[in-house]
Amino acid sequence: MNWRLGMLRLWVVFTLLWLVGCSAWAVFQWHNGISFRYALTDPNGLKFVVSVPAGTNKADILPFARSSDVIKKWQADCGKERNASSCRQEIPIQMPGIVENVVQFLVAAISVPFLVLGIGLICTWVILGFQKPTSPGPEAEAPAARSRTKPSSIK
Repeated sequence: MNWRLGMLRLWVVFTLLWLVGCSAWAVFQWHNGISFRYALTDPNGLKFVVSVPAGTNKADILPFARSSDVIKKWQADCGKERNASSCRQEIPIQMPGIVENVVQFLVAAISVPFLVLGIGLICTWVILGFQKPTSPGPEAEAPAARSRTKPSSIK
């Protein structure tokens, strides 16, 4: 029985099941709303759509919009060109936090299988340290026995 190969295959199966489970959870979370969109209109008539992470307090959105450099840039650009077509459309703005949550999820999803692999390798190393060393079999002694005999002289 080859324990190392069996444990490696078990790790591959665990990893695949883990990644499928994480993917299913992520799709479920994505459909339930990882972010929400809020429409804002500034005094000049510019329409912004702010994407915020789920769970963000609504009172935090307006201060973010007022201090956002992206919104200030759009206001400055559209203040010069009032009739620009891009100024009449909804302008998407993303509040920080959405990408960070996705990156944290990906790191957790990928690191767990490698953590399990590392623990398995360490346990294997420790267990193999307690085994008795194997003595060489008769096949290993045969070449040594042949080298001790005197070579025969062929005439």
